[in-house]
Amino acid sequence: MLAKCCWRRRKQPVGTSSLTLVTVVSILLRLGNNIEGFNDWSPAFGTTARWMLKQRNTVCNFPLQKERSIKSVEHTFSLHSTNPNEDDRDWNLQQRNLRFSGVGKLYSPVNEETQQLSVVDRLAESTVTVIGIGGIGSWSVEALCRSGVGNIIMIDLDDICISNSNRQLHALSGSIGKFKTRVMKDRLLDINPGCNVTLVETFVTAENVDDILKHIGPMTALIDAIDGQHEKCALIAACAKLKIPIVTVGGAAGRVDPTKIIYDDLTKAHDDRLLGRCRKVLRQSYGFDKGPPNNVKNNHRPKKWNITAVFSSEKQKARVDKKSSGSLRTCDGYMGTACFVTGTYGFVAASEVVRMIAEDDLQIPLGPS
Repeated sequence: MLAKCCWRRRKQPVGTSSLTLVTVVSILLRLGNNIEGFNDWSPAFGTTARWMLKQRNTVCNFPLQKERSIKSVEHTFSLHSTNPNEDDRDWNLQQRNLRFSGVGKLYSPVNEETQQLSVVDRLAESTVTVIGIGGIGSWSVEALCRSGVGNIIMIDLDDICISNSNRQLHALSGSIGKFKTRVMKDRLLDINPGCNVTLVETFVTAENVDDILKHIGPMTALIDAIDGQHEKCALIAACAKLKIPIVTVGGAAGRVDPTKIIYDDLTKAHDDRLLGRCRKVLRQSYGFDKGPPNNVKNNHRPKKWNITAVFSSEKQKARVDKKSSGSLRTCDGYMGTACFVTGTYGFVAASEVVRMIAEDDLQIPLGPS
């Protein structure tokens, strides 16, 4: 019977007959395992059958013929080509386009496949850094990955604690005590195995931010999800100096209405104490443009900094504790938070970065005047 099956496989094209052969071999192997002395009776058959099953499990999704439609790839059974590197590249490209062609359609000016794939290419070739992988940064990172960003750098040294459960994407019962960046890396690679994920396990401070950014090297854009005022100011100033497009995020604590979250230039952010204080420090300590004095009439708008800020027009529910140190190591803040607010902050920040990349409209910070 095995000889007949092999004869059929030689005479018919690769496809249904190959699957039939493997199915028959699978049945015989399972039956044979229950027959005493099966391997002694036919060791060659046992070895061959197991090899066939192994090949089925490893290469049944590999496209042999280029003319096959993408939908039929998963049903194709074949051996690897003699040039696996080239075929692997084609396979990875097909997989990437299948995963993220929907994003390409969103940002393509015309309904043309070439234009759509060029958007996917730009996203795949981009490098985005996210600093602070917590209530906002964790959602931003996943949104970037699901949008097809090909290179993601995460910077954080914090671990997951149980009080993160109400607002942080990676906070699960099984992840308590683990590093946030490592948990998110596993998640991102499960979403897109082709994504290059780099971890920088440290806390960003005013003293080390310049060295960190220089060590990382060129990047397409950066999302600032830091909740400390001094660290945030130093990061914004460093990005302006290095001409790195940056999206900075304000405070999410004490807010319950995600529909009030908007974005604008940092010079126009309002109803956000954190961003307001940062703006003041940037003007006083880092030399950013101050705009016209309050007592001088000026028909022109204040000069923009080309720094996108995500903030909420909703009034905070509680007063900020003036004794707060703003430490990144604090697991829970002084005001309540909710995932539908922090998640929206993260998604808005990621959406602006994806838009800038997809539309080739990167905003370079102006920096000190």
